[in-house]
Amino acid sequence: MRILHTECSRGWGGQELRILAEACGMAGRGHEVWLAAPPESRIAGAADARGIPVVSVGFRRPWGLGDVAVLRRTIGRLGIQVLNTHSSWDAWIGGLAGRLAGKGVRVVRTRHLSAPIPRSRSSRFLYMRLADHVVTTGEAIRQRMIEANDFAGDRITSVVTGVDLPRFRPAREAAVVRQALGLPANVPVVGTVSTIRSWKGHLDLLAAIASLRADRDIRGLLVGDGPYAEVVRSRVRELRLEGAMVMPGQR
Repeated sequence: MRILHTECSRGWGGQELRILAEACGMAGRGHEVWLAAPPESRIAGAADARGIPVVSVGFRRPWGLGDVAVLRRTIGRLGIQVLNTHSSWDAWIGGLAGRLAGKGVRVVRTRHLSAPIPRSRSSRFLYMRLADHVVTTGEAIRQRMIEANDFAGDRITSVVTGVDLPRFRPAREAAVVRQALGLPANVPVVGTVSTIRSWKGHLDLLAAIASLRADRDIRGLLVGDGPYAEVVRSRVRELRLEGAMVMPGQR
């Protein structure tokens, strides 16, 4: 297949990493894959470094007719068969471009977020008319779209984010990781791996660790970085957890 992913985000996190993993995985299986993204975005540079060709599209507003025209021409020029959109603005632009390109291309909208989708005509048009199929990154997201938005369940598939087992071998590398992070060998560790954002529960986890440490030795590990990281570090200091927490940043 000839596949074009679109991503308007200029940020960096799990969504962008999943897109790259899928693109590289498909390319490794013999498909031809491209990414349409803002030229200054981090995902564009990361895709190029991984050998995924990048099509520069500004994606500066959701109704950018110039971007629609660029994508429509790109679909025709590259003979794209599957257009996979990932965020709101590129879903609108890509969906319109895909429909204008004709029946030779199928549009797949991947929904990465668990945030509620507005019950509106525009949302229904975006997900049920501009997309031929919707992929969610978890079954809970799929069920919410069916129950809260009354979207057709047979047009939504949950494909959970996978783990590259040859790359990640936690059972084999646990002792090495503990040593590298300065974690004692026999002390329980509670942690999370994610982009640090306000809604991901890092402050709740810190409160739980502080409570548990009242009567036992336990350490916390927060892997990742993000716009909320300084707030989390400040809370670590407030709870006097500096000696119990490890925040190594993005790995």
